[in-house]
Amino acid sequence: AAAPAWGHRASVPGEEDAIYVMGMTLLRGLRGKQPRPEAGARLLQKLVDVLEEEDASPSYFIGAAAYAIARAKSEKLLERPRKVAPLLRRAATCGHVRALHELAGMHEKGIEVRKDGREAARLVELAATAGFQDAKRELARMHIDGEYVPRDPERAARLMGLHRTADMWKDGKGPTPPSFLFKGTSPDEAADAAPDDAPYLKDEYDAAEMDAFFSQGNCEAVEKK
Repeated sequence: AAAPAWGHRASVPGEEDAIYVMGMTLLRGLRGKQPRPEAGARLLQKLVDVLEEEDASPSYFIGAAAYAIARAKSEKLLERPRKVAPLLRRAATCGHVRALHELAGMHEKGIEVRKDGREAARLVELAATAGFQDAKRELARMHIDGEYVPRDPERAARLMGLHRTADMWKDGKGPTPPSFLFKGTSPDEAADAAPDDAPYLKDEYDAAEMDAFFSQGNCEAVEKK
C-alpha cells in the first residue's frame, strides 16, 4: 500500500486515523510487530505538529497522538529531551480528558510547570465535567477538604454519590464523617430489621434521590459536623 501523502496537512479524512494506527503499532509493537518506539513517536509527532499550522483544528487523533508520546516519555520508552507538559497540553486542547487530569496533577505538584493549586482545580473540574471518574473523585476530595476550592460537601456527594463520598471522609484526611451516612443496617441485617429501622445505604443515588436528600436539610447537618 502507498504511504500516506503528508502534503501541507495530515488531516485529510481517513488519514489521521491511519497515521495514528501506524504510529502506535511502531511505538508499542502492536499486532505482533517488534516495537520501534522512536520511529513510532516520529510518526505520531507529525500529527501533533498539525496544531502548529494556522488553519489547524483540534481532533481526537491529534490529541491521542500527543498523549501517546507523553506516556511513552513518562514510561521511559523514549528519551526525554523535551518536557511532557506541552504534549499533555496539546492533547488537552483536543479534549483528551486523561491529559487534562494528568496536567492538573503536574500543576498541583509543580512538575515541569508552575505549582498552582487553583489551576490544578480548574483542570480537574474540566475533566470531571467531561465525565472522567478519576477527576470526579479528585474534585470531590478537594471539595471535602476545602483544598483549592470552597469546602462543599453537597457538591462532593453529587460528584461521587453519598456512600462513596462517606468512604473518602473516613480516610482521616477530611472532616468527621456525618453520622447520617452510616446509620443504615448491613444487607444481612436488613432482612430482619423492623419496618421503622433505617434502610441500608445504597452505593448509588440517582439525581432525584440526591435532590430529595439535600432538600431535607441534611447538607446543613454535614456543614455543622
